Amino acid sequence: MPSVWITTRATAHGGKRYRVMYRLGGRESAPRYGGSFKTKREALVRKAWLTGELAALRIPNLRLAEGAAVEPLRSI
Repeated sequence: MPSVWITTRATAHGGKRYRVMYRLGGRESAPRYGGSFKTKREALVRKAWLTGELAALRIPNLRLAEGAAVEPLRSI
């Protein structure tokens, strides 16, 4: 069963980073990197996106997630 989780890592300057990890299969599959974020809120957004992709039986493409956050919305 696929799973997604967040781990906390300490930075060299004493701060925190939130790292999102996921597995495509069960315990036997290797954990994959889902991104590292300054705030827990950003990490939770990525976790929710990864959970949705895995629930839809798709392999997450992190390049698509990064591109969506960078481009501003345009009004018509």
